[in-house]
Amino acid sequence: KKDDYLVRSFPLAEMSETNLNRMLGFVNSLEASGGGDKPEPVDLALDKAVAMNWRDKAHGKIIVITDATVHSRNRARTLQMARDFRAVPATALP
Repeated sequence: KKDDYLVRSFPLAEMSETNLNRMLGFVNSLEASGGGDKPEPVDLALDKAVAMNWRDKAHGKIIVITDATVHSRNRARTLQMARDFRAVPATALP
């Protein structure tokens, strides 16, 4: 059986106890399935995260949760996207 790769995200929201509990519920709902995992296109997750509606001057953090490594053919792009995100203020993101 081929593993399905899903990009799931939690919407950006003001940090409050309610939103923190929602985020924890989201994280707790994640589960690994399949098995014999093959490398995954983590760059697709970063594409989605970088494109989110970041607040001006936000110090953005992206957390990627996966049960497999990144595709070797996408490794350089994935690492560059992470470096670019870290280096650029949220206001300059697409």
